[in-house]
This record gives sequence, structure tokens and C-alpha cells, in this order.
Amino acid sequence: MIVKLEIAYLPEYSPEMGKRFKQEIQWPAGVVMRGPYLYPVISEGKRALFLFEFDKARMGEAMDAIRVYPLRFYGMPGFSYSLQICIEAVSEARDFMP
Repeated sequence: MIVKLEIAYLPEYSPEMGKRFKQEIQWPAGVVMRGPYLYPVISEGKRALFLFEFDKARMGEAMDAIRVYPLRFYGMPGFSYSLQICIEAVSEARDFMP
């Protein structure tokens, strides 16, 4: 499975955000984090995109760890985030069909 984490922040806080991005975290076995991938959004600031990959059988353990990750950014002016669980279009979607 894939979980997409998108973080928004103000450009003037980029140095502090960079320090927080670099903080080490111990992910559960089987959870792979990709990113951050950074990009600007005109008139809104900057965004950071993270992709987390893990086996569906580890979803509970993985989500517990992923939900905690954005907490390191709380208190930064302009900070917001969103989490989206993405399923593979063919194989995983079948599990949700009647």
C-alpha cells in the first residue's frame, strides 16, 4: 500500500523545516519512506510530499508510525498536512468491491 503525506509551510521557515526533515525516525520493519519531494505552490508557500510504502498486512503498525511523523512540525507558522491512503487500482481495489 501507499500513503501520501503532504505538508504545507511558509517559505521563510524553510531552514527550520529542513532541520526537522532531517531528524531520524525508526520506521517499523517493512515501512519505506520516500521523500521529501519539495515544490512551491504560488501564493501558498511550499509543499513537501512523502510517500510511504508497506505491505497491507502491516497497515495498523505502519499507520500508527506514519500518523506520528507530522507531529515534529507542529508549532511552525503556516504548517498544515494531509494524509491519504492510496490503494493499487487493480489488486487492492478488489478487496473493497462487493
